[in-house]
Amino acid sequence: MTISMEEYPAQLSHAPTNALKVTKKLQQLYPGLVPRDLPSVTTEGRFLVKTPSEIMATNPLHPPYIIARFDQLVKPHIERDLILAWDNLNATDVRFPPPDPNRSKTPALHLGVWELYSSQPHITGDTRKQSSAAIVAMDKLLCLIGKSIGPKLSNILKSHYPILFHRQSL
Repeated sequence: MTISMEEYPAQLSHAPTNALKVTKKLQQLYPGLVPRDLPSVTTEGRFLVKTPSEIMATNPLHPPYIIARFDQLVKPHIERDLILAWDNLNATDVRFPPPDPNRSKTPALHLGVWELYSSQPHITGDTRKQSSAAIVAMDKLLCLIGKSIGPKLSNILKSHYPILFHRQSL
């Protein structure tokens, strides 16, 4: 069974951030789900709510969890290092792109390498359009993310979302 991007998960694209809208959308997608009846976060900071079996039965490629929360993934010293690396980047003459209707309304950078739609990775335009000092600071930030957060996220995908992990590993 193959599902195209046009079919799924289009109902979640441009997901609303308003709590009432999110609750309404959850009720549409998962009738009978009562958010206040969901389990609490564990002491390890894990919170997993399995996708209802009737959803999995009709769509076996659906992610196995409709909600997954993982607290305390980043140790305090890594968090400090990330904040310092971000502050160091902002202390350079980093250039944020001008507002664009196809991007976030808040200042944002798309950094590093983009390879989703290409067989060859490409350095993003936001990365190329920077001073050498900003590029050095970006590199330090991205290396820190790659070493401290990337493997943890990869392990979460591998253990809790194996189909997604496999698709992203291709």
